[in-house]
Amino acid sequence: MNFFYAVLYPWEKFIGGFLKYELKANGDVEFIFKHSQYIDRHFCNLFRDKEGGACCADKSRTIVNKLLEFYATGKKIEFDYEAEYTYHLPKNIFKNHDGIIEFYVGLKNLLYGSPQKYLEALRKVL
Repeated sequence: MNFFYAVLYPWEKFIGGFLKYELKANGDVEFIFKHSQYIDRHFCNLFRDKEGGACCADKSRTIVNKLLEFYATGKKIEFDYEAEYTYHLPKNIFKNHDGIIEFYVGLKNLLYGSPQKYLEALRKVL
């Protein structure tokens, strides 16, 4: 506990202030930046389970980037499956905006100790 307050907490405050005041990040953009590995791992593991291991990291990074874009600009998450390269796009799960946002909100709630929304979103994916 002392390590957290002596070392980690000051860095978290610094990073939060930098994101908020220098990058003008809103709460969700700040959350995604601060917890991108947590979010990425959850999406990546589900892609691995539901779509196979090939390109699961590319797919999860695409989702995280689209989440950042949505919360920063309001641009709805959409994928171009007619593009020349689509290896980084979801094939079976997380193909639409609402499903991605619902799962992200669930992950956010889970991190803060409230698993209900996460479990509901996960049930839909599984």
